[in-house]
Amino acid sequence: MKTRNRIALSLLSLCLLSVVSSAETYHSGTISADETWTLADSPHLVGGDYLLSVHAKVTIEPGVTVIAYVHIDMFERGSILAIGSQDKPIKFFGYHNHNGIFLDYATPSVFKYCRFSDFGTIIPDLGWSSQSHLFQNCSFQGASQYGAVGFTACAVRILNCTFLYNSGPAISIILDDTLEDGFPTIRNNAIIGPGIEIQGSGSAWNEPIIQDNHVTGPYGIRLTMDSVRGLLIKNCRFNCPTGIVNESVSSLDLTVEGCDLASVAGPMPLSGKLVFTNNWWGTTNAAEIDARIFGGALDESAFMPCATKSFFQQADVDGSAGGNATGQEDATMVKEHIVGLRQLTPEQQAIADVDHDNDVDLRDALMIESFVKGTLWRLPYP
Repeated sequence: MKTRNRIALSLLSLCLLSVVSSAETYHSGTISADETWTLADSPHLVGGDYLLSVHAKVTIEPGVTVIAYVHIDMFERGSILAIGSQDKPIKFFGYHNHNGIFLDYATPSVFKYCRFSDFGTIIPDLGWSSQSHLFQNCSFQGASQYGAVGFTACAVRILNCTFLYNSGPAISIILDDTLEDGFPTIRNNAIIGPGIEIQGSGSAWNEPIIQDNHVTGPYGIRLTMDSVRGLLIKNCRFNCPTGIVNESVSSLDLTVEGCDLASVAGPMPLSGKLVFTNNWWGTTNAAEIDARIFGGALDESAFMPCATKSFFQQADVDGSAGGNATGQEDATMVKEHIVGLRQLTPEQQAIADVDHDNDVDLRDALMIESFVKGTLWRLPYP
């Protein structure tokens, strides 16, 4: 029996030795000529003093594992072609969750069916570019507080990807006016955890750069720039306490179309415009939406929790002006006019007719009062 045990242990040791001594390839320094990282030589370990500098095309075969102990940096036309498959994904692992890939802004890289775990931010290098880096059918999990994918002013395509429990935003966009020639496309992605953050200031040119995404987390879209023009968010589902949150934008042109938002939070800027079209707010039940909006016949896009009244149409009957010009005194004046205790001028009557039915009546007074109390989030525009 002891002999059999010794034989079994010997066989087990040989098996373990074969696993430990499997092929691995070490990369460091500079890559200046095209090369292929093969499955036969996997795992591929990336090390060195600070980064792996790539000045050529690196092709990574399906099924390969890449473990990065330093950054992988694409310089001067360097690129990565990492096309895995559903059965053989390419796996990238970061070391201590702070290493990642910095892509060259002028040479496109392609990542398909790649799995990024504990990997640092993947950043198309700063600088304008109309080149289209592609991330398709990839997953990102455990990225640092800086987020999983971040980019500035380039035509990155992020399609059908999954983002799971990253410390920072799943996708970070730094807007820039040069986006006119390099629109990003963020479409059909599933995010569990923090959503999409938009930084910087610039124009998005009314292109649907954020479309058909589903976010389950603390927020869907977070705005942290100074100003943005022409931002269009379309057909997204934000299963979040806050669909869109504004932290610092002072001037905003935003169109939200066909989204499930739940809410919009933060102070709405006093300059710019907001257009909300065909959205729903945590429900598609028309009666439930009507119940949230006083009167039941207003556009459901009026329901914007936490939006400041100063951004919206006012009913400044008493002419007090100011940021939140509509107050309880305006509702009182309308009630007194209705019962004959006060006579409003024609100009005041036009302002008091908030439902635009050419008659100042109790419904107008109640709508103004509801707006003041916050149960009606917007008075209808003329």
